[in-house]
Amino acid sequence: MFKGQDRFYFATVRKLSVAFGSLFNNIYIQRFDEPGGKGDVIRNIHVPLSYAAGAKWYTHRKQDIPAQESVQTKVSYPRIAFELTGIQYDPQRKTNTMNGSTAVNTQDVTTFLKQLNPAPVDYQFQVQIAIKNIDDGLQIIEQILPYFQPSFNLNVKDIPELQIAKDVPVILAGIQPIDEYEGAYEQERILLWSLDFVVKGYMYPPISDAAIIRKVIANVYKDKDLTRKSGVITVRVDPNDAGFNDDWEAKTNKFTEFELDSNQEPITDSNGDPL
Repeated sequence: MFKGQDRFYFATVRKLSVAFGSLFNNIYIQRFDEPGGKGDVIRNIHVPLSYAAGAKWYTHRKQDIPAQESVQTKVSYPRIAFELTGIQYDPQRKTNTMNGSTAVNTQDVTTFLKQLNPAPVDYQFQVQIAIKNIDDGLQIIEQILPYFQPSFNLNVKDIPELQIAKDVPVILAGIQPIDEYEGAYEQERILLWSLDFVVKGYMYPPISDAAIIRKVIANVYKDKDLTRKSGVITVRVDPNDAGFNDDWEAKTNKFTEFELDSNQEPITDSNGDPL
């Protein structure tokens, strides 16, 4: 545990962040020639999306960035930004850590790939919507909120090597409008909507090679002290050298106490069958 040679990285947080951000990547608003969303549509605007802290808008919205002496650049609005604000273990979703997933090992047919169950983790995301006028914000909000009642399932391919893809619930935890009146009169006014989300995701342990079980032996005893063996039951794979994807069958043999040697082991041939 925690050894350098056992390093593993599945980019779980990165994949989840990209998948979460994609929910807000195709939002459009319209401008009308009359107030209140009435009249003819004069412009369709795709709302840009970025991964950034919402606090940066408070700084850049009041600052011009001079590219040349006569040219200045400002952040355009409306726009949406999101960021990961916290990660917390969720004990209520814990499963048996000894269970897991398996897959074919294409590098070695005598073994298979195994990964134990992941740790359930809650990811907290915050989405910031920056607008210049109220109607733009209301259009954006109405395109988001109806999908969360209160959650939306997001399919994420967590571990492609093991074909693990999960439907991850995205829960809308809260929404708050922010309108600041601070600043000089000549400075532009920017309105914000802040949306808090909880994503019910996972963190995955390393993938390891596991040996294929080809034979199982069960000893049968006459007494509770396990001193008088009355027989042995064996179940083995036939053929013995079957690989992970090969055709095989389970062959069962039962040995009585008269078919055991002096060490109380079954007397068999090279294939494990009774003599």
